[in-house]
Amino acid sequence: MEEPAEVVELEDINALYAQIRKDPKFLENIERIPFVDTPLHAAARTGNTELVIEITKIKPSFARKLIPYGFSPTHIALQKGQTQTVPELIDIDPELVCAKGRKGITPLHYASEKGDISHLPRFLSVCPTSLEDVTTKARLLCI
Repeated sequence: MEEPAEVVELEDINALYAQIRKDPKFLENIERIPFVDTPLHAAARTGNTELVIEITKIKPSFARKLIPYGFSPTHIALQKGQTQTVPELIDIDPELVCAKGRKGITPLHYASEKGDISHLPRFLSVCPTSLEDVTTKARLLCI
């Protein structure tokens, strides 16, 4: 049985590439784990936008990966109020607005629920179909 990966928090891009030089399979080993807190999640949590951009360029799959609590890096950046990081993630991959996390909650749902309307115009412009996304709770209410 595989041990859960420890969260790797990197200070900057230099630290990222130092880790890759030390262990060239560093990111691939993380990618194999279905639900894991990646360096991208950690960078999104702290608002290290430059590192978020770099990691997403070399490992775009991390942007859709969920941590064991069911949140993507975009969800985490929203939760932590990282106002510069969220738009960068969306610019890199507009479909992240529709990425479903725990209970089917998308970043659009989360921003709306928190009353953070600053991101809503951008979210709706890049992914208008996100208005049709339904959470698990809403789906159960319709039954």
